[in-house]
Amino acid sequence: KGQSMFIMGGAGRVGSPTIQLEKHVYKVSRIVSIASTGKLDFVKSLGVDLVVDYTKQSYDQVPEKFDFVFDTI
Repeated sequence: KGQSMFIMGGAGRVGSPTIQLEKHVYKVSRIVSIASTGKLDFVKSLGVDLVVDYTKQSYDQVPEKFDFVFDTI
């Protein structure tokens, strides 16, 4: 509760339910995820605070630090 999380692959079969669980059940305060251009709106609708389009920006260019990183790839 209250921590931040970075989820790689937020639009996938594992990433999308993970976003929902972390945000609504475990009350993670901030979730950032990566997705392709066509899936940005879908990932935003799941409850993430920021979606990074990996076709335009590399995930390692996100300047924030996170309490947890979940790599579904």
